[in-house]
Amino acid sequence: MADGLLAEPAAAARGDLAPAPPRWCAEPAIRWLAVEGRRISKTRDLLQILCDHLVDQGLAIAWVRVAIRTLHPQVFSYGYEWRHGQAEVREVGLEHGIATSPQYLNSPLRAVFEQGLVIRRSLEPPADLTEFGILADLRESGLSDYIVFPVEFGAGRNNSVSWATDRPGGFSEDEIALLSDIVPILSTILETQSTRRTAGALLDTYLGRDPGGRVLEGTITRGEGEALRAIVMACDLRDFTPYSDTRESGEVIEALNDFFDAAGGPITARGGEILKFIGDGFLAIFRIDDDCATASAQAALAAVDEARANVHALNRRRAATGLSELRFGTALHAGEVVYGNIGTADRLDFTVIGPAVNLAFRLEALTKELGRAPLLSADFARLCEVPTEPLGAHALRGLSEPVEVFAPSGG
Repeated sequence: MADGLLAEPAAAARGDLAPAPPRWCAEPAIRWLAVEGRRISKTRDLLQILCDHLVDQGLAIAWVRVAIRTLHPQVFSYGYEWRHGQAEVREVGLEHGIATSPQYLNSPLRAVFEQGLVIRRSLEPPADLTEFGILADLRESGLSDYIVFPVEFGAGRNNSVSWATDRPGGFSEDEIALLSDIVPILSTILETQSTRRTAGALLDTYLGRDPGGRVLEGTITRGEGEALRAIVMACDLRDFTPYSDTRESGEVIEALNDFFDAAGGPITARGGEILKFIGDGFLAIFRIDDDCATASAQAALAAVDEARANVHALNRRRAATGLSELRFGTALHAGEVVYGNIGTADRLDFTVIGPAVNLAFRLEALTKELGRAPLLSADFARLCEVPTEPLGAHALRGLSEPVEVFAPSGG
């Protein structure tokens, strides 16, 4: 962190805070952003440090907001809000659909995002505050002047940074010039941060939280992985092939998404990881550490119980609209897996493999024959510490010896 953010170079080298110059100059701020700011990985940290230093140097800013549009399946944009005297930068994600809301349509951000305009408005009487909804809110919070700049990313995609002051009379023209001059370097840093965040969000969405994080940190070599103990969960919809053959594709996709929400949500909520969607089913794991094996097994079983309750509620809603019910089978096994990258030289998958995975899927297939779900392996039953019912030894395809199978008592 450079104490002399807006100081002359000699003062910055000593770490001294130089007094604010009589006329504002953007060069020290640009230099700090280029050297120190680009090393800051999180937008909220960058905004906090930058604004605090600008205030220390005498710039009359009282409120700042950065808005960054993003490539995310749920989030339209991220907002970061700094206030003078506030303990930390506030972060807010706006969901898709906001772009058609009155909040957005009556916002200066629309003009900035869509047209790349710079917008400045006085907030002091007799200024008309009806043009944009935010203006009256800013005046009510004691602010006197407001300006928003487009922050351009690659391919001409506009984001924004907004500044406001509470000083009577508003910003000076030198202050406005400084804020304008630092936008290009600020946009470069924000784009780098946003790109990394977007990459992380997409990897988390398509691979899962832990695999996505590992790939982003460099675990990308084919064959690279680790052996670990895990609860392996195999889950599959029943009779979905004939269902999908007689339905429109949109209805099939909606049914799958509803099912995955109902059955998959409890898994991630309890610390599990959905690694792969396989047609109308999925593969998930709960990692086992030496000191939490029982807790992992119980979390997996609780996730299955909640998934069953969720799907039951989903089926009631489907029945009310004349749709057929969705049924599914689940199996749980505990064992050793290999967790890492497999695939071709140019198309990899981050997943788990090994006999434990095969056994879990063979058990899941047995739920059709036995009419019971979930089915549990003996290894899982020993860990879960809940009453179980033995269902006998069964020959499973591809396994040389019969396997003892259990189910939760009363299930």
